[in-house]
Amino acid sequence: MDFLVFQPQESEVLTLSDLLAQVQLVVEGYFPSFFWVVAEVAEIQKNRGHVYLELVEREGESVKAKVKGIIWSSRSANVLAFFEEVTGRTLKAEMKILLKGRLRFHPLYGLSFEIHWIDPNYSLGEMARRRREILKRLEQEGILEENRRLPFPLVPQRIAVVSSEHSAGLEDFLVHLRENPYGFAFSVKLFSTLVQGEEAELSLLGALDEVLREASHFDVVVLLRGGGSRVDLSCFDSYPLGRMVAGFPLPVLTGIGHHKDESVVDYVAYRALKTPTAVADFLVEQVRTFEEMLEGEASLLRECVQETLESHRYKLEEWTQRFRNDAFLLFQRERERNLRLEERFLLTVRTYIERRRVSEEELERSLRREALRQIEEARRFLDKEEKAILLLHPLNVLRRGYTLTFSRGKVVKSIKDCSVGQELVTQTFDGQIVSEVKGTHGRIDGTLL
Repeated sequence: MDFLVFQPQESEVLTLSDLLAQVQLVVEGYFPSFFWVVAEVAEIQKNRGHVYLELVEREGESVKAKVKGIIWSSRSANVLAFFEEVTGRTLKAEMKILLKGRLRFHPLYGLSFEIHWIDPNYSLGEMARRRREILKRLEQEGILEENRRLPFPLVPQRIAVVSSEHSAGLEDFLVHLRENPYGFAFSVKLFSTLVQGEEAELSLLGALDEVLREASHFDVVVLLRGGGSRVDLSCFDSYPLGRMVAGFPLPVLTGIGHHKDESVVDYVAYRALKTPTAVADFLVEQVRTFEEMLEGEASLLRECVQETLESHRYKLEEWTQRFRNDAFLLFQRERERNLRLEERFLLTVRTYIERRRVSEEELERSLRREALRQIEEARRFLDKEEKAILLLHPLNVLRRGYTLTFSRGKVVKSIKDCSVGQELVTQTFDGQIVSEVKGTHGRIDGTLL
């Protein structure tokens, strides 16, 4: 079978360089001026002052469009420095940016976008949008305010610090703790981590995971960054780090030095403070607040004890006077009884004399003996009663080792009047003893409970 072979004219054949030169003319002729483009940075490299980027547009997880971007060394320093100054971040992969530039086509290197400027305000808006999305996601998961709802320890003295060991902010924090004006002692353990750069996020997560394994040894976690550059803080706006801080079982305090909006980590932490020294001051003030509370409680306790002692002293004096009056009345009754006995005795004697009609001398001797016996018996009885009355005097009862125990101003008569943890005041003959009930034991029908 014969094939018809078409032979082009020599004038119609182009070399590859000629073809691409025409493409260059078309591209640069059709796009002669600068224009703005929104794109995501997929990759960034620097070489001899030039900055090379791979710019993409994504649709879901797939790349919809891609082009090379370049910032020449003559302007790259100014463009990047201004971007970092305004946004507080270095230009890095996964950032969505607004670029001003023009298309260039080179026969050897292909199509590229020559970047003359990057709008930092657009990136700030994108960062804020991304931050809002992360916070909304944490809120939907129900953990956004979980760390802030934790009870803060009364005396936060055992501190886990997550920071770079070379951070000047760390040294400021430690100096402020050591030199606090109240002389409080703090126990600090450093969990070293990166706080900026590409690997900072993973490093921070690893350090917090170490703290988590030793969580029972600490009261609070302090996340510090201050003292370094303001750029490259994107690691603190990550979802994984925000989720870990939000759900951490210990209160997290931050002093990472954001000068603009709060980061995700700042927002989900128990308390966000501007600088490491502010974190140290906060911890010192918490301990001082507890100390002032203790001083107030101690003063109140002293006043209550003094009032209780005064009240019991007045009651003891009242009971002493009552015992004295009762003893006097008892003595009076016994004396009257003895007088009646004496009168009865005399009547008996007279009756006896009448009945027996004994001789006067015998009667006199018998009467004298009987009288003396009765008087001696009465005197012994009175002495005995007097001693008994003296023994009933409350101070003498207390001297013999007996005590009076009071609870809430009332005399304790039964173990039912006491409960574990209750304060008791025991009156001895020379003072009072304040004690606390640790337990009770009683007897029922002679059996020890």
